[in-house]
Amino acid sequence: MPNAPGTTIAAIAFDTKLEDYDGLRSIIQVIALVEADKVVAANRSIIEEDAVIAFGGYRIDTARYILSRDVRAFGVLFHSHARGARCPEGGDGESMTSGGTYLTLWIRESEHLRAIFNTSLYHWTSLDGHVCRDDVRIIGARITTIGVERTSSNGFADLSITVRVTQEDYSLGEITDKRTVRKVLKYDGQSYGIEMFNFFWDQ
Repeated sequence: MPNAPGTTIAAIAFDTKLEDYDGLRSIIQVIALVEADKVVAANRSIIEEDAVIAFGGYRIDTARYILSRDVRAFGVLFHSHARGARCPEGGDGESMTSGGTYLTLWIRESEHLRAIFNTSLYHWTSLDGHVCRDDVRIIGARITTIGVERTSSNGFADLSITVRVTQEDYSLGEITDKRTVRKVLKYDGQSYGIEMFNFFWDQ
């Protein structure tokens, strides 16, 4: 942790080898802060059943998410290697068949870590239904920057996200539209209250 050299951020996932009533195996994710070989704060959760974890699937984001005088968030990037559905109408992957990359911002509250923001870094949707058609058009959006604003709401700095939106026409093999969308997110006391798949960038 940049502002606490004695603290290490860890992101771990493991298979419990236990199955639920549908025969699905539980994958546990643990995000933890470690000091002097001891876990001092952590969050434990179950990863979505369709996620596929591979080497390099986690990265730690230590950008300057300084939300208040006493609170600095850190990010965990998770890339799912799950393949997308055949002929989908949208998805989070860089291509129509690949898995997506997701960013979660965490803050420490005593012995616990709490997620305050979560989003996919890329999202696309078809303008013409499923993508098995040859003349499909898609609109995609990629988060290019996340900034910390000087304004604040409910004790935490506002965040701004800048998204690059492109529209592609596969039948012509060209990009037909490009634009940039920026949105300021305000902390409501629990979270920043938006996920990228809410399509705010397409309004």
